[in-house]
Amino acid sequence: MSRPMLVSARHLLRQRVVLAINLALFLFLALSFGREVWRNNQVQKTIAELEEQSRALEARNVEIARINAQLESETFLEREARLRLGLVKPGERVFILNEEGSQEATAETIGAVDAREIPEAALPESNFSRWYWYFFNTESFDRLKRLERAGL
Repeated sequence: MSRPMLVSARHLLRQRVVLAINLALFLFLALSFGREVWRNNQVQKTIAELEEQSRALEARNVEIARINAQLESETFLEREARLRLGLVKPGERVFILNEEGSQEATAETIGAVDAREIPEAALPESNFSRWYWYFFNTESFDRLKRLERAGL
């Protein structure tokens, strides 16, 4: 073989090796870039989901704050004291209606309970008797509570 032919063969071989190395390097960089783009998309999706959760939680916190303010209002506290505890303002009279919903109102008022309803001898003195009334004689226990509230 002649010398010019050997040089062109070596030159051609070097170009193929360089081309293969460049191709391998290009594939490596393309895969790395593609993987980073995919990771970036995943991070963006996660950020969008977390922002949506954040908005939902903020809306829930606003609702909870509104309910809390409503529960702490004087109107709510007064209504609950009247309904659950049976409290009345001085000078008010509360009539308790029969459960059947009849028009007949009892003579009981929380501010002026007649002491003759429960004779003093029948009032429980011991805690055991009070607990017994609480669990087994609820009507008498309720009358006792009204008497105690009235200061009798």
